[in-house]
Amino acid sequence: MQILFRKIVTLSLVRRIAFFFAVISLALGLPVQASAQYRISGIVEFSYRDFQTKTNGVVASQEQYWSQLYRVNLDGPFLDPRFMRISGGVGYSLLTYKDGPDRDTLDYFLNAAFFPGMKISWNLFGSKSTQTIDNTESIAGYDVTTTSYGATLFYRPGNGANSRNNRNNNRNANGGWLPSLDISRIHTDKG
Repeated sequence: MQILFRKIVTLSLVRRIAFFFAVISLALGLPVQASAQYRISGIVEFSYRDFQTKTNGVVASQEQYWSQLYRVNLDGPFLDPRFMRISGGVGYSLLTYKDGPDRDTLDYFLNAAFFPGMKISWNLFGSKSTQTIDNTESIAGYDVTTTSYGATLFYRPGNGANSRNNRNNNRNANGGWLPSLDISRIHTDKG
C-alpha cells in the first residue's frame, strides 16, 4: 500500500513539475509585447483661471472662471487589427465664469482607420460638439452645435506589409522612391 501511495505521489509531483516547466516554456516563447487589445483612457481635470489685461498699469479687463473637464476614450481593433482600428470618445466640460454666463460643452468623436500600416489605407471620421451658453439678464441662453466629418486617403509607397519586397534602391525617408501622399476632405457645419 505504501509503495502504491509513493508511486501516486511521485507521479503527481512529476506531473506538477512538467506542467510548471511547460508553462514557463510557453511564457518565454511568447512575443515580448503582449498588450491589451483595447485601450481605455480618460481624464478628469479641475482648474481655476484668472486673466487680466493691463494698460499703463491699470486693469482694462479681467476674466475669472472655474473649469471642469471629464473625458473618456476607447481605442482598439475591430475584428482584425490589420483590417480596421476604431477610436472614439466622449467629453463634457463646464466653465463657470465669475462675471458672465456659464458654458457647458458635450462633445464626441468616432474614427475608423481601414487597413492601417498598409501601403494604401484610409480613415473615416466624425465629431459633434454642442456648447450651451446660459442666459444672462439681457441675452437669452443659446446652443452652438458644430458637426465635422470627413475622410483621409493615405498612400505610402515605402511602407506596408510588402516593403521588404520593394526593389527600389534609391530610398527616401519614407522608404521608397515616390513620396507619401495624403488626401483629405473635411466638412464642418456650425449651427
